[in-house]
Amino acid sequence: MKYIILILLFTLITGCNAGKNDTLKESGRSLSELNDAPEKIIIDNKTYIIEPYVWRNLMPVTNPKDKTGLLMSIKLKTQDGTAIDQKIKASTAWVINNTDVWETPVAETELKEQTSIEYYARNGPEWKPEQKVNVVIEIEANNKKYLLQAKDQIIQAVY
Repeated sequence: MKYIILILLFTLITGCNAGKNDTLKESGRSLSELNDAPEKIIIDNKTYIIEPYVWRNLMPVTNPKDKTGLLMSIKLKTQDGTAIDQKIKASTAWVINNTDVWETPVAETELKEQTSIEYYARNGPEWKPEQKVNVVIEIEANNKKYLLQAKDQIIQAVY
């Protein structure tokens, strides 16, 4: 009986730590892979960065079914502000809050500038404002996929 309890306890403890290196269901990416993503990448001799903005809309709602989860915009641009290759596409983004991860498809905005492409996502988790999160986006260029990260982004609030 003592051994059964020890085995159950061991299984419970090791199961609680599994989240750190688990593969994410949708993308097949691991948390460590996302955390290791660079903050700059070079494609066709241009250095690319992202400028994310993550926020919660905390304005009062009349319909309790209205979601107030995270919203996000991500601006992909060159580090020197030169024209961006408009063939670059993004498909997925992740917001990492310690070991919690919001994995989401991103949509490109209709407004295109020569110097940036902006993507957005909505209906994320209801994490509290003022927390620091890391944002990672997967982009594709020249038939190759890249991960690009911006660390220590603060969740903002709109009231």
